[in-house]
Amino acid sequence: KIAVVRYKIWLNRYQQYNAEKRGFGQTALALSELEDCLPAGDTPEQAVEQQVLVQAINQFLYAQPARKRNIFIRRYWYLTPIREIAKAYGMTESKTASLLFRMRKELKTHLEREGIIA
Repeated sequence: KIAVVRYKIWLNRYQQYNAEKRGFGQTALALSELEDCLPAGDTPEQAVEQQVLVQAINQFLYAQPARKRNIFIRRYWYLTPIREIAKAYGMTESKTASLLFRMRKELKTHLEREGIIA
């Protein structure tokens, strides 16, 4: 039930950010950035696997320094544009994009070590 509730929350958030006046196209872009490090899984039978995935992502994020973790969360949970994140943290857009790229690679490696993705 928890996975279903989270999925519904995510779906509502996705619809809100994809509304014409919101998101500025960030939803599809942010999801496409994460596409290579997350396994596909849309069926109810995969709820347990999704819970394991959530735990592994949380484990990865809590192992990160607070600044990196917050940047990652702002980008992939709140779907904040890279430009805004860079401004908020006093970084260039290029440096912010590079940091997110490296974190996605680290996340993918972490998920492979955990046996979640091949």
